[in-house]
Amino acid sequence: MTLSLHTITAYGVRRSHEAVIRIADELSDSGLNERPSASAPSIAFHVWHVARWADLLLSRMPAMTEELGQRLGSGSQIWDSDKLAAKWGVSSFDLGGEATGMGMDDDVSAALPLPAKDELLDYARRAFEALPAAQQKTLSSLTDELTHVETQQRHAIALELHDNLAQQLVSLFSGIQHCERLIERDTEAARHE
Repeated sequence: MTLSLHTITAYGVRRSHEAVIRIADELSDSGLNERPSASAPSIAFHVWHVARWADLLLSRMPAMTEELGQRLGSGSQIWDSDKLAAKWGVSSFDLGGEATGMGMDDDVSAALPLPAKDELLDYARRAFEALPAAQQKTLSSLTDELTHVETQQRHAIALELHDNLAQQLVSLFSGIQHCERLIERDTEAARHE
């Protein structure tokens, strides 16, 4: 069985998300918020960061193609629709690129007030669970598109083969008729044709 790059990548992402939830789930609130040093972010920050990227990716998928937009809908983020930045009191922070924590200063990320474990993991689970469903719809859309393109290409090749073959047959038939007429008039000249 051959696996596509999409399938392998989706599997790896899903397993990573499962590991993040499993590890975070085993920690206490204090363990989740523990920082290795005063300026280093907590495990809770990293859980939030990975969930934000999953949420952002999900919101971007509908814009990839018109068909995906129709299949996946609006492409809203849980982060925005649930107004989590305001709810968690992080609206005043510079949350980095796309409000995902990317590129945040270590001191700022270390000071970021994140919610209690249950609420943080609820967000992460919802973001992580929504992604595989969207990936499956994306794969289905790409498969449909590839099938359509393949059908069009087969039709174009068949038409080209048919047209070229028809032209060659007409040319051959015309040549045979010409030779038959020559044979009737001049057998010796027909041999040289």
